[in-house]
Amino acid sequence: MSESKIASWVSQFVDESCSFVAGLGREESKRAASLLHHHLLAPRAYRRLMAAGRQEELDPVDLESLRRSYLASIQRQPQAQLDLDWIRKSLISFGVRPIFLKGIHLAKRFYQHPEDRIFSDIDLYIQPSERAAAEKCFQSLGFIPSDERPKFQANRDKLDLRHSERRELLVDCHFAFGHGRYKLQGAYERAHLTSEGHELQLEDEFVFLLYHALVQHRMEKLAWLSDLMRVRRMPGFSMEVARSRTGACHMEAAFSLAWRWMDRLEGKMGEDSEADYWWEVAVLKQADGKPLQVARMRSLIYGGWTHFLDYAIRHKASGAYFRITSALNSLTDGPQ
Repeated sequence: MSESKIASWVSQFVDESCSFVAGLGREESKRAASLLHHHLLAPRAYRRLMAAGRQEELDPVDLESLRRSYLASIQRQPQAQLDLDWIRKSLISFGVRPIFLKGIHLAKRFYQHPEDRIFSDIDLYIQPSERAAAEKCFQSLGFIPSDERPKFQANRDKLDLRHSERRELLVDCHFAFGHGRYKLQGAYERAHLTSEGHELQLEDEFVFLLYHALVQHRMEKLAWLSDLMRVRRMPGFSMEVARSRTGACHMEAAFSLAWRWMDRLEGKMGEDSEADYWWEVAVLKQADGKPLQVARMRSLIYGGWTHFLDYAIRHKASGAYFRITSALNSLTDGPQ
């Protein structure tokens, strides 16, 4: 089977609406399973393969690796919900009104099978004016700041925390919905109060997830597109409102690409060679960590060639290529 066919086989597990693709041979099993794990699709792939009686398409060893991921995700859900409730109630007692993002929040709000959504930490937004109170709260709960220094501008509006005793319990506090010119404004003020606390409007949820998936991480994990697909299918979601807010954040290229990918996966549009090409890059090339493909995807999403050069410089490309791109970048106003 060609790499393109493996990409199609893996893609079927991004969303329930995707049609099954048959024909995976045992010789491609290890490659396909590796991609499913990389893209955080292993639990849902195992669930759907077993439900359809198609488990013979994978080598037993690879199928077992998916099963372990599936069981681990199921086992993690109850404790994660307890942790989220504990943190929410504690913050409220300190006068902090958080909005939970991504992770367990998405799994519960948008997924019929919450175990499909893998996560490693608890993400939440806190108003900058409430940061001091939030830090006191987390300190009282036994959390300590991560030792890691922020590598990118996107991480400078965040506080990464780890519990001092339960080292696996991680919390990411966001003090902005995005960074720089890609920052979403007014989302907190538009949020509505539910029995679970404050929740973003669907369109704001979509824009922030788009920022995280494409602008910050250039669709490194296909499961993140699944989040976007679920949000846009929710009753009351407005594409025009989402598009307008995306434009205000200078993320038009990311919106266009993601929307075309979602339409292709849901069978709402015909052949789209450009979208298909970049989808294959996301599925295969980026998973392999090929710097050139990663840089090209960044350049496409950011809509500026200086970001291509910025990637080469930050990753210390060697030889003449590095010298040329460094010189060219010095003639511009630098990366955004």
